[in-house]
Amino acid sequence: MKKNRPSKSLVISVLLFVVVCVLGVFLQPGQAPQIEAPRAQYSDATPLGGKGLCLLLERLNYRTKLQTGVLQSVPSDTKVWIILDPETGFSNREANDLLKWIKGGGTLIWASAPMQPFNISSGGVRDPARADNVGIGKLQEELKVSQKANIYSVATFRDMSEPLPPLSPLKPSSASDVWSGVKKVQGSSGGLEINRTHLPLAASPVDTQFAHIPYGKGRVFVAPDALMFTNYALSKADNAVLVSNLIRLHAPNGSTIYFDERQNGEELAAKIEANWLYYIWRPPLRYAVIQLLLAAVLAAILYGRRLGAPVPLPDSGPVTRASQFALAMGALFQKVGRPRAAGVIIGEHFRRKLTRRLGLSIEDDDELIAQKAAEATGFPSRMIDRLLLQAKSPDDDEARTLSDAQEMEMILRKLEQRES
Repeated sequence: MKKNRPSKSLVISVLLFVVVCVLGVFLQPGQAPQIEAPRAQYSDATPLGGKGLCLLLERLNYRTKLQTGVLQSVPSDTKVWIILDPETGFSNREANDLLKWIKGGGTLIWASAPMQPFNISSGGVRDPARADNVGIGKLQEELKVSQKANIYSVATFRDMSEPLPPLSPLKPSSASDVWSGVKKVQGSSGGLEINRTHLPLAASPVDTQFAHIPYGKGRVFVAPDALMFTNYALSKADNAVLVSNLIRLHAPNGSTIYFDERQNGEELAAKIEANWLYYIWRPPLRYAVIQLLLAAVLAAILYGRRLGAPVPLPDSGPVTRASQFALAMGALFQKVGRPRAAGVIIGEHFRRKLTRRLGLSIEDDDELIAQKAAEATGFPSRMIDRLLLQAKSPDDDEARTLSDAQEMEMILRKLEQRES
């Protein structure tokens, strides 16, 4: 007896599936430790949040406000504007308004660029800032500020016992009232490049870590990230004293300070929401999903093969579509010179069904019928009264008649649902 051999397509499909699985396993990156980026958000009480900064300012008798919507203009009561969250984004127009406000005498405290999570397998190299954030890009271009890559070394990561960025001592590099009463401050070891006139407030032998940039009558205080302003950092040594000095020198007691956490700029590209699809598409789950999709395609090819000769469908008679029937009836009414006949028929049908379901007579007043129908269905009585009036004298416009018929059907269906 002759044994059945597997078909060539089955063998090829199985081999392709095995190859895809093997490649997926080898291409998956190792699970390296990652560092969460400090965001210093307004109401975040976690170590990398900014609630401690808000409480500190309120304790110093300042009013703090959160800006999350599109900004038409900088509020008149603003004394200090703070941008710490690396996810903050706004439009080019909003950036120009903010720069104009600074030039007129405002004060901006800014974490210049997002500190993305670092990965050991990639050598600690950070991804570039979001390319669609034209507002932050405008600030960086105008103030000539950029952040140096590779803030931390791989060895630093390996020595860490918790997923928090390490704090580094900040050493004064120039005399300033900001350092009054401050002996020891800790912040990020990241570095900044500033290609315009500025005063470095803190610096390492090779990098500027915190700087004061004069801009018109105002000024910008810029840091490489928000670490220095987080709850985690403000609990260390004199960090709170430094931040207090920074605010007191440029905002009178009782003034308003705004925290900018906008993510809906007018010119931003659509932002990916962090829903379940977002997490599934992140590595390594992305590679598993791709493998499953390829396996599904191969399975469809394998089991979707046609077996045997195709069987033709039985012949059927001509099918009359509802749209064809409607066109034919409309042409017929037009030919006999009665374009309103369809509207009259539909209106009479609507009135009969409506009054019968409401327990009224077709001879009753339109206002009474509309009132009762509105109470039963929730639709406006004015709308129902218009339909009853339009049914008596419909327009020649066929589109208007069709729209009225759809509204009548909605009202009748609502009545049917109430009765059931």
